[in-house]
Amino acid sequence: MAPTAATGSKSPNLDFRKPLVETFAINERANQLLLSHVAIHLVRLMWLSAADKIGKHPPKLDPDKATRTQVQALLKASAESIRGLIVGYLIAHDSHHRGRIAMLARQAGRPIPGQTGFGLWEWGTWWRECGFGK
Repeated sequence: MAPTAATGSKSPNLDFRKPLVETFAINERANQLLLSHVAIHLVRLMWLSAADKIGKHPPKLDPDKATRTQVQALLKASAESIRGLIVGYLIAHDSHHRGRIAMLARQAGRPIPGQTGFGLWEWGTWWRECGFGK
């Protein structure tokens, strides 16, 4: 991509065609890599089976044979399964860490105030303050 001076021009002409074509080819390779693995659905299934060993989960698909319609349907099904699981998981996970923080604060001689500790259990109050009771 050597610059060439245009006739009557003070600045060189740069030919960007070759690097643009090369960049697009690299971009397409990345797209094909992602699509060849149908990664999202398979990762969701792995996560679902690790977190919910007895639940009924969407089926796996063969990335070499699956149609776009099949992939879309299975992604929708796995999203529904994740939605139900993730809410419960995140609530349990956050609750676990709140308990650990309170315990560590107490062990460090800096317990959280009693009103705060009791307030953590006021889910009805939090529900209303979040605007859900309206």
